[in-house]
Amino acid sequence: MGTNLGTVDINTRISQANGRLKAGRVGVRIIWRGDMLSLRATMEPKPGVTLQLPLK
Repeated sequence: MGTNLGTVDINTRISQANGRLKAGRVGVRIIWRGDMLSLRATMEPKPGVTLQLPLK
């Protein structure tokens, strides 16, 4: 991988990676925010917490 990848190539690669994560039923997404990559995940509630829905 070179350091001068175009934004279209980066968007394509992020979309492909997110597609693989979704197909693998992994609760994580890759998000590109400006010049940073972030991970967004759905987490199970901590033991002892009475929430019914997973947290984002």
